[in-house]
Amino acid sequence: MQEAVLAEDLISSALDVSRFARKPSEILSELSEKFRSALSADYAKCKNVYSESGVSEELSQFEKYVLNTQKSYIDNKLSGYSAFTDLINYYNSGYKSCLAFPMVADTKPVAIMLLLDRSEDKFNASTANAIFPAVRIAAYVIASRAEREMNINLAKYFDAAFDAAIPQFLVDRQGNVAKANKAAMLEFEKYGGEIQGGNALSILGLNGEALERLKAGATIETKTSDGKTFSVTGRNASENMVVISAINTTNLNLLREEARLADRLGDKSFMLLDENEKIIWVSKNVEKVLKISQGDMIGKSIGAFTNRGRILNAEMKDPVTVDLTFNIGNGNSVDAKLTALKSMFGFACIISNGNLERYSESVKRAVDDIVQASSDAVIATDELGYIKNINRSAERLLKYSRDELIGTSINSLYPDAESHSKLVSAMSLARGGSTINDVFFNLITKNSELIPCQQSVRCVIDENGETTGYMVISRELATKRLVDKLQEDIGILEKQIEAEVGKSELKTQFIYNLSHDLKTPLTNIKGFAKLLNEGDFGELNAEQKEYLKIISDESDRLMFLIGQILDIAKLDSKRIKLDLQPVDFRVIETNPSIRSLAEVAEKKGIAFSWKTEETTPIVTADLNRLIQVFVNLIGNAVKFTEHGSISVKVFRKGPNVRVEVTDTGIGISKEDRSKLFKKFYQLNRKGRTTQAGSGTGLGLSIARGIVNLHGGTMHVISEVGKGSTFWFTIPIKAKIKKSAMPK
Repeated sequence: MQEAVLAEDLISSALDVSRFARKPSEILSELSEKFRSALSADYAKCKNVYSESGVSEELSQFEKYVLNTQKSYIDNKLSGYSAFTDLINYYNSGYKSCLAFPMVADTKPVAIMLLLDRSEDKFNASTANAIFPAVRIAAYVIASRAEREMNINLAKYFDAAFDAAIPQFLVDRQGNVAKANKAAMLEFEKYGGEIQGGNALSILGLNGEALERLKAGATIETKTSDGKTFSVTGRNASENMVVISAINTTNLNLLREEARLADRLGDKSFMLLDENEKIIWVSKNVEKVLKISQGDMIGKSIGAFTNRGRILNAEMKDPVTVDLTFNIGNGNSVDAKLTALKSMFGFACIISNGNLERYSESVKRAVDDIVQASSDAVIATDELGYIKNINRSAERLLKYSRDELIGTSINSLYPDAESHSKLVSAMSLARGGSTINDVFFNLITKNSELIPCQQSVRCVIDENGETTGYMVISRELATKRLVDKLQEDIGILEKQIEAEVGKSELKTQFIYNLSHDLKTPLTNIKGFAKLLNEGDFGELNAEQKEYLKIISDESDRLMFLIGQILDIAKLDSKRIKLDLQPVDFRVIETNPSIRSLAEVAEKKGIAFSWKTEETTPIVTADLNRLIQVFVNLIGNAVKFTEHGSISVKVFRKGPNVRVEVTDTGIGISKEDRSKLFKKFYQLNRKGRTTQAGSGTGLGLSIARGIVNLHGGTMHVISEVGKGSTFWFTIPIKAKIKKSAMPK
């Protein structure tokens, strides 16, 4: 009877608020206060989530979970170890009970109702049932008001855009034009009256797939039937309408093409031809290459200078090189090579003087002969360090053939990170103009033998002053030099190890103190952000609230990371204090955080089960710390499992209770298993379809540390592609390690 009266009062309140409040935000504000008062709750809030595309990406994971399940969420025992950051924040703010309710109109998310109380066991299923009718009524009213506001704003927007200089169309989901502004009608005037009621996709040379990309906010470069190029952008205006903007980039693209080609002037000339091979533009240095002036060539067909018909194929896809003879007048001619690539205007071409190329080739052959005759090992690389050529001395020294090394990275010839670093530094200095001589390196041969060498590095520069590669010249040193260097390195390493051992404890203490001190300013930031958001210092506009939400979300993320770092620092410095009490594993199974993870798994299509054998005894342990271990293991299982099942088994094994969390996920390789419980190590996510949350790589390390403090152990059994089983034990009689006690 009490619930029936409550339901009637809330329905009446919802109708009254909906009748007199003018905007959705006002309805939600007044409605949340009505609900808080009716349920005697300490805090209430209604968050508007209504949008064209469904659930907003700006929502927290907890809010998305409530909307996606479309069920009420009740947690009457909030703690600091929940699966959701929001619930941890509520707990840290002093709240003990939480009721969250999705407000949905015809399956479309409208808002989220949130009620919080500082006492435990405040809410129940009867409370949720009493709220339900009033929430549904308010959801439909808010949805209708929001849709009406969207339509009004759309009309205002396009009226304002009608005189804008950028062509714009308002189109339906098939691309048909509902309205076009003045700039669009002028730009596409050849279509006349066909613009209004016509299809914008056809006008712009686009297809239906392009419209889907525009609706998602993409920018598309396109070319119309009259040869103009446009940069087209779009955005959703309403559920059924899209605004498309089209900026004419024809002249801009022509200028870009000219600037790009002219930027590398040298003994090659650059030319743009239209589809009929008429010269649109040619670089000024054409007179140096062909002995013909720029002004004499622009506007004429290239065939007028070569006595040939058509030279290039309009359908070609790959670059083409053609040998040509240019007539320069008075019976004289110049041999040249023309390399052409298809472009949006026709063809982009590079012309080089054939006589100069033949001279360059002869010089190159002479240099190659000298390099091959050298007794030093010479390696030529490109600008990225990939080997282009080696001489015969390098083949003898390295025991590789020329063909085995060409195309490989020169780094493969250096045995360690120090040598790599020295080579990179030498190349960088050479590129800056320095002369690099007699630097000590170790080279590694094909049969893994280390060869000590003195090396010199030279930068190879082309005619335009740009780096095209490097020459690395190596001379083998005596064996004694290698021995001396190795002994020197060993001495340095021994000193570094000794120093690092002394720093380790100081580093752990520093991390602990720093992380602990960071919590105070972060708590202040979160507190003031909350006061600002709730309007205690004045009403904020939408943009200010958006920035405030970013501050709050990033503060939450930092608080979570600091919490994990504090936990690991406490474990390292032996400052963990366990809150020991009798613990029944059947109670842990019903914990809201565990239930939430189970529902997430089932929503992914993964079967979830928990079995606690009847003979499982009660243990003495820290309940919240055990929940932290379960949340980590089950959360990882959900993250790395895409199909199949996840099961939790709890049973007695000798003097311990053993827990096994088994999944059918991607599995863990032997190499990864050896590193899995190390701090900051993260498993490769290859094979997962969901890449949410990169994490810190501390969760498993913390979980094992908590289990160890209880006197238990944690291990993993896994096979790649077949899943994993993480298991741990907790002694029935407490065996707390000394590291669990505060100093």
